[in-house]
Amino acid sequence: MCSQMRAAVALCARDGAQLVVNDHWRQAIDAGCDFVHLGQGDLATADLSAIRRAGAKFGVSTHDEAELCRAA
Repeated sequence: MCSQMRAAVALCARDGAQLVVNDHWRQAIDAGCDFVHLGQGDLATADLSAIRRAGAKFGVSTHDEAELCRAA
């Protein structure tokens, strides 16, 4: 998967697009992705500090006020 992500990162960079990787934050960091999307289940196990150290931004799914508060 990482080789495919690296190729996608290169294509996006070439064409001025941004790649957002869903859920697979470790592989996204390894591939040099700039954005990661996490679901509520992934939020519990993701290393947010590692994502930040890698310089990646991340978004979180929310479906109600409780999930919004958790994400914030």
